[in-house]
Amino acid sequence: MRRSRRGYRRVGGAEASTGVSQTSYSAMKVVVFALILVHNHPSGDPTPSNADVQMTRQIVDTAKPLGIEVHDHLVVGKGRHASFRSMGLL
Repeated sequence: MRRSRRGYRRVGGAEASTGVSQTSYSAMKVVVFALILVHNHPSGDPTPSNADVQMTRQIVDTAKPLGIEVHDHLVVGKGRHASFRSMGLL
């Protein structure tokens, strides 16, 4: 892990291809109590796909027994974003 100039640590770059196991493993390598997942949709439309919803549910289900809470999953598009928490998906 590298420490950035601001003191934040990058826990995992969660591309959809990264998957649940890599995200969970990355979170366990450091002391983590909560996660905020963020990824972009290059199409510009931040509407969560079915795959986004399924992957998020798997991460939540994997993290919960470890005492890790998923606060939100943000999908960023062109000048807009979608929040799973705000949409009632978490």
